[in-house]
Amino acid sequence: MSDLTAAEQQFWLSGDPTDVRLECVEVSHPAWSQVYRFVSNYDLGDLVVTHEDGLEYTYNYEPVVVQRSGSNDTITQSIELSIAELGAVIPAEIERADKSEFRNVKPSLSFREYVMSDLSQPIRSILGLKIQGFKQTYQGVGISATAQILAETKTGSTYNLREFPTMRGFL
Repeated sequence: MSDLTAAEQQFWLSGDPTDVRLECVEVSHPAWSQVYRFVSNYDLGDLVVTHEDGLEYTYNYEPVVVQRSGSNDTITQSIELSIAELGAVIPAEIERADKSEFRNVKPSLSFREYVMSDLSQPIRSILGLKIQGFKQTYQGVGISATAQILAETKTGSTYNLREFPTMRGFL
């Protein structure tokens, strides 16, 4: 089954070959001083796009390296980022969050892709990934985010030799 949205299929199969995909990243936490919005491949000034809620938001250019992994239509999504200019900002924001009433809330990351010719809706959205960690690098800050685990309860039976002695060769 295809991993592409209908808008992505339109872009890849019959879109304008001079059109550009724009990768937008949003990092937020309730205790932070602001929501950080970056676009990785548009350095011509501020980029104003429309989110799924119909409101317009401004993204600023930052040299961001985005690595996506996992399937887009399952809960195994994860994103790794390297952001050059946030090396001094993120540690201060983490300290602010640690001192707030929201210290047990993980920061979240949303990733959107737009087509330069149509900034009114994203062609791909990966929303609400929970940031698992930050690490300082010589290039700035590294961020790893994964989808929330939706099914945390165990179901079914556990296989053990006492109840299933014929499974000895497999366990």
